[in-house]
Amino acid sequence: MGLLKGKTAVITGAGSGIGRAVALALGKEGTTLCLVGRAVEKIGAVAALARENGSTVHCYQVDLSVDKDIVKLVSGVERDFKKLDILVNSAGFFSVAGIEDASIEDFDRHYQVNVRAPYRLTQLLLPMLRATQ
Repeated sequence: MGLLKGKTAVITGAGSGIGRAVALALGKEGTTLCLVGRAVEKIGAVAALARENGSTVHCYQVDLSVDKDIVKLVSGVERDFKKLDILVNSAGFFSVAGIEDASIEDFDRHYQVNVRAPYRLTQLLLPMLRATQ
């Protein structure tokens, strides 16, 4: 364990892909994990693996395309933790279709999850991140 022992990290998209890999790597370093994802089963499975390695883990089921869910997440993090050291915006949405077939709803979801949610989450958690410097 190194420099990340005792740090607290929020990781979106923690149920799969890069978010999962980052969560497990940070957990091995002794970081307290706040796992964020839509599918509670997926983040629960990552939490179980991280706990096997001795990590402290909290799970938050959140749909980042829903503003109320983002606010609920921030409230939960503020309630559950005194500080926040790391924010990993790893959640993403991707829909494969040519422009002639792509729905405007998919376009809106791309923007909501991939652009707006990371911006808003960073904005709302910035006071906690700055407090640890």
